[in-house]
Amino acid sequence: MAGLSRPSSPAVLGLFLRHTRSPFYAHLASAFEEHAAVEGYEVMSLASGDQPDGATYRSLTLMADMRTAGIVVAAPNVDPRTIRQVASRIPLVLVSQMGQPSNPGVPYVAPDPREGGTLIDHVAGLGHRSIALLSLSPEQSPTRWARISWMRDEVEHRGLLAGLERIEPDQDLTDVVGELHRAGATAILCPHDSVAFDALAAAARQGLSVPGDLSIAGYDGVPPSDSSTTWSTTTMSTPAASCCAES
Repeated sequence: MAGLSRPSSPAVLGLFLRHTRSPFYAHLASAFEEHAAVEGYEVMSLASGDQPDGATYRSLTLMADMRTAGIVVAAPNVDPRTIRQVASRIPLVLVSQMGQPSNPGVPYVAPDPREGGTLIDHVAGLGHRSIALLSLSPEQSPTRWARISWMRDEVEHRGLLAGLERIEPDQDLTDVVGELHRAGATAILCPHDSVAFDALAAAARQGLSVPGDLSIAGYDGVPPSDSSTTWSTTTMSTPAASCCAES
């Protein structure tokens, strides 16, 4: 891991996750633990669970007080002031937060939003000329918002944009998917695989076949989305293991 030398005796790294419900965060934690073990580190993990800023500060301070060698923060909703205060005490790396613009000196690892162009190329290459996008708010995920915003602009530039719909976490997408289809959308690009599977279920409730009536694509490419035992859907893989190696 860049910036940290191999310890001469067992050492601990802190991993602060947003939550463990998402397959992406579970996959990230697993990859991080594997890479840390290779470098001779143990890992102490905590999850924020979208707790208030004060509780998040106490959790990160606890990690720092336990003399961890460094902390990786994979929670996009941490207050920038908390990031700044903790980073002044201990090496800290951000994951998937676009570097927190208010803390430019804190190192970060995040996917390039332009990687979404590969997914657009694939969907457009299948002949789709009316593509809709679903998006969570920037507060929910700055990284996914940056990617979807870039993808929206790119799809619009190509003259293929059927609309961008803002959704809430765990929202029932039945009406959203139905309305986009009736408006002429033939493909829907989702911010992550969990939303893609919700959209697949919504399409089924609307009596739509996938990909016959509508194509649906996700993002992240982590289990269970990469399993042949689950519903089949197109997805763009995010290299969680590579992020861990770089951090």
